[in-house]
Amino acid sequence: MSEIQSSYNGSQKKLRYEPVSNPLQTALVNYLMDGGIIKTKEIEEVMKSIDRGDFAPTDPYVDRYESLILSNDE
Repeated sequence: MSEIQSSYNGSQKKLRYEPVSNPLQTALVNYLMDGGIIKTKEIEEVMKSIDRGDFAPTDPYVDRYESLILSNDE
């Protein structure tokens, strides 16, 4: 688990991110880091904590535009 210092709306918070256990997600994020798309360690850690497969309907771990599934379920 990673802790990241965040300042949002002037308040300082430590945020914790747990990496997902999906090797395809990790490989995608590493690819984006190597290509210079993701530039900071903080963004890398957040990207590794959110599984793209939960949002992209097809081929979620391919580096291309993908329409997201948004739900109004509450």
